[in-house]
Amino acid sequence: MVTHGPPSDWSAKTVFTTGEAAEVCRVSQQTIIRCFDSGRLAGFRVPGSRFRRIPRDELIRFMRENNIPIERLGPGPGARVLVITAEKRVQAAVRAAVEAETSIAESARVVCASNAFDAGIEAGSDPPELVVLAFDVPGIDLIAAVRTIALMPTRPLILCSIGPSPLPSPADLRAAGASDVVRSPEDPSELGRAVARALVAKVHDNGR
Repeated sequence: MVTHGPPSDWSAKTVFTTGEAAEVCRVSQQTIIRCFDSGRLAGFRVPGSRFRRIPRDELIRFMRENNIPIERLGPGPGARVLVITAEKRVQAAVRAAVEAETSIAESARVVCASNAFDAGIEAGSDPPELVVLAFDVPGIDLIAAVRTIALMPTRPLILCSIGPSPLPSPADLRAAGASDVVRSPEDPSELGRAVARALVAKVHDNGR
């Protein structure tokens, strides 16, 4: 029989240790480790060690599949959107659309990067849940960038904005890991609304 102390507040956690996952699910740590090692519970190992880590999204999926109440996780941390584009109008439009979406406005955070260096810093310092990646960023290979972002442990949604003559193609971007590909609209507010809709769906799926 597994016993646990007083309930913890998991709202701010994005990645869990096996011990934390066991406490949330109210099972033994060995049960979580067995599920991890068998592939029933996905995650990653800390580089250079045997320590296992489980992203919040994956823990939620596992809990739902096994009829474990996800309410124990709490509302979750504020959703973070990383907008990678050199176009200031697009940055402003995405920020405005997210702030206008009342269901997420108070918890969502939008950060912007206009070059590859800043994008890497922002993605590494606080992993986003949704990345908007535009075709106009100097020094960024879209396919390589999508593949790198898709491998992040938190597995963010990736929305690519492409130009009138896309290279690579939308199919290639989706194959690399993009969640959605949109043609860069003349009115950037259209892209902003698409981002807000995707973020609302992501937050809903996370049980917030």
